[in-house]
Amino acid sequence: MKQQLQELLKKYEFALSNMQSDSNLTCVSIESTAYFAGVTQTFNHVIEDLKDILESNHEK
Repeated sequence: MKQQLQELLKKYEFALSNMQSDSNLTCVSIESTAYFAGVTQTFNHVIEDLKDILESNHEK
């Protein structure tokens, strides 16, 4: 289980870094900008949740 969570965490962090550094993501409209901001925020929440889960499992 822990291994799966760590792999998932790596995938999310990798995807997030790709989204943030991808210069092809030139947002033309306000809607797309808001959408990508929302996706980025969701990714950050998921990453934090995964880290919390991993830490709490590690402490047990």
